[in-house]
This record gives sequence, C-alpha cells and structure tokens, in this order.
Amino acid sequence: IFSIASCFSLIKGELLKTRKKLAAGLYALFFGISVFCLIILPAVIYEIKMEAKRISFNTAWYIDHDSNNLYFLAAGAEGNDYSSNGTKSRIWSLGLDGRNLRKLTARGATEMSMSPDKRLIAYNDGRSAWYLMKADGSGRRKLPMGNLGYKSQYNKWLFWSNDGKKIAYSKYLFAGKSAAYGNYKESAVCIMDTGTLEEKCLIRSASSNYVLGWSQDDKQVFLSSRKFDGKINYIYSIYEIATGNVKEVIKGYNLYLRSFNGNLLAFSEEENKGKRKLTLLDMNTGARKNILAAWDSFGGAVWSNDKQAFASHASKKEKNGKETSTLVVFNIRTNVKKEYEIKPDRMGLTRNPYFKWSPDNRRLAVFSTQY
Repeated sequence: IFSIASCFSLIKGELLKTRKKLAAGLYALFFGISVFCLIILPAVIYEIKMEAKRISFNTAWYIDHDSNNLYFLAAGAEGNDYSSNGTKSRIWSLGLDGRNLRKLTARGATEMSMSPDKRLIAYNDGRSAWYLMKADGSGRRKLPMGNLGYKSQYNKWLFWSNDGKKIAYSKYLFAGKSAAYGNYKESAVCIMDTGTLEEKCLIRSASSNYVLGWSQDDKQVFLSSRKFDGKINYIYSIYEIATGNVKEVIKGYNLYLRSFNGNLLAFSEEENKGKRKLTLLDMNTGARKNILAAWDSFGGAVWSNDKQAFASHASKKEKNGKETSTLVVFNIRTNVKKEYEIKPDRMGLTRNPYFKWSPDNRRLAVFSTQY
C-alpha cells in the first residue's frame, strides 16, 4: 500500500507540490521502506540462502559446557571460501547461545581433535602438518612428527590419552616428495608427549597401521593393522607401552566399523551370503557378543560419554528392492538392545548418519550427509 501510494504521488507530482514538509518526509520514508522491503531485503535473504548452501560442516565437533562453547570444523562460512578437499576449512568456536562466532585458524584444517579437558585442540592443516593450540586459538605450536628416514609423510587419526598428556596417531611414509595416500612404503603408530613434544614410534611395517584408542588407564594403545592378500585382512592387537609387548587379539577379513571405548570394540564382520553382523569384542579377554545380524552394512557407531552404551546405523535391501534402515542402541551395563526404524520420508537419514550423545547420555543427535 505504501509503495503504491508513494509511486502514485510521485507520478502525479503531488509530493513535490505539497507545502507541508512533514507530509513530504512521510511520503519519502514510506517510499524508502517500500523499496527496502520489496527489493533489497529479498535480495539479501536470497544471497544468504545461496551462501548457506555452500557451507560444508565436518563431523568433527565438540561441546565444552564449562565455557559454553561449540568447537567445529567447517568450510564455506566466508562466501567463496569453500574447497571440496578441505584445505579451506577452518576451525570455529560458537557460543551455545548462538553468539560470538570466532574463527580460530587462519589457514586450512582438515582434521581436528580436542583434548578430554577441552583446553587444547590438535589439528591437521591439510598438508600433513599437525598443530597444537589452546581452545581460544592462541599458543599455536607445530608438532615435530619425524619422517623416520623417508622423504615425506602423511599423519592421520589422532587420539588423545584419557589424561590429555599424550596423543597417538598413524604415520604413513613415502619414498618420494609426494605423499599420495595409498602409495606409502611403510606406516607406523607413534605417540607424543603434548608437554615435551617428544615422539616415540611403537610399531612400523609395510601394512596400514592405525590407532583404535587408549586403555582407560592409558597404559595400553589398541591397534589395527590392515594388509591386502586377495582380501583385506585385519589384525587387532594391544601394545603395552611400558614393556613394548604386542598381543594379537583377533585376525580376520573385512572387519569394518571399529568403534572403541577403552576396552570393548564394536565392529562388523561378514557372515553367510554376504550379509554382515555387528559384534562386540572384549580386547583384553577376546570374548565376543553378537549384537545384530543379517544386515548389508553398518556405520556410525559412537560410544556414549560414560562408555556404557553405543549407537550404530544398519541398512539392508529387502527382496522387493526397498531399503530398510535402523538405529540400534545397545547398553552394555543392562545388556538391553533397542532398535528404531529410520524412515527416509521423515528424517532423510537413509545413508551415512552420524551421532552425538547428549552430556547426560539420554539423547542422541543424528545428522547425515546426502549424496
């Protein structure tokens, strides 16, 4: 109404002829508001929506309830600052009230891991270099991860000890200057003291070696080694830090998922006719417990904060071609298993869901990446 009245007045020349300055001012104000609401504001909203579509959030995010902050890894939050390979991702902090968004890293970051006390962040800059900084982004230090006689390396999968004093990680070693993942000559699992930055490598071989996690007393590191001999062969073992002894727990083909709580390992393995089952393994005793069977695939297994329950996603195709998805939650203390059907028309979580437990371990936040 204001727009039509203002335009009509301008066309008729009445706005210029009026002798009352107040009326002229009101007409001008109404015209400006109309232009803003009808043209400028929709354009701004459209541009914001277009920018939001280019933002890519990583699954690495942490909540610190002491500082009331969320820490996360994302790309695209600054307009065209988006890269599919993650080199333009940044680490951000955001208040749990939605305010005080802060960029903590100026350069790229492809992986991040926060210490158990939420005071330190370790991250990869996308060029195989790892850094350590305080949660506010200050005090950044490059971690001196050695090449062990090779020309280049690629470091992945960093795990903090429970006391936050050490980190364990995988190191892939290359004969040439190019560190293309998959063309490594050897791999090693190493630990580093976050105070002294002293590095010690535990195992080293031509297989793909990586860390599953630490024992609850931080005296052991649990490892997985993978090699290809016609099929992918996995070996799960325990490394005693004090003695250097390695104890092999289980060996098998196509053992996937691998979610660890400091003692129990959740993984999926093949069974009859190409189907898979979800198994819980006690790494100290070797005892197994079958949780779910006869599914096509499993993914997204995450332990609760108290390590007493885990959630996982399972999917399979029925004979009629319809895909069925379920969220399974298993409590190791009560031995109770619950299954929740995931309906694509309601939640859109048919594939690749990720989970985060609430601090009281009573709720799950679920989100997914669609392809």
